[in-house]
Amino acid sequence: MHNFVLSHPACNRSKSYTLAAKPHLIRWLELIDGHDSDLKEIGREAGINADASTTLSIARWGYSNAMGSGGQAWVKSAQYELIESTYLELWA
Repeated sequence: MHNFVLSHPACNRSKSYTLAAKPHLIRWLELIDGHDSDLKEIGREAGINADASTTLSIARWGYSNAMGSGGQAWVKSAQYELIESTYLELWA
């Protein structure tokens, strides 16, 4: 539940499987921080385990690996930026 984000279909297609750039990531982190109990309740009602700490750990791992391999993050249609150390600082 913590990893579901509503998006415009064209944006979702453009982003595809790439990681989100900082503005999107910051909003997602704020959503989890501000609505953790709501997301857990939605998960319980749907029969899905909703564990924010696990979701956040997996996301940090993904960004860390992408940074180590020179990965890029989706900013907007046809625009990407290099994932660098400031991304990982968002989890601090």
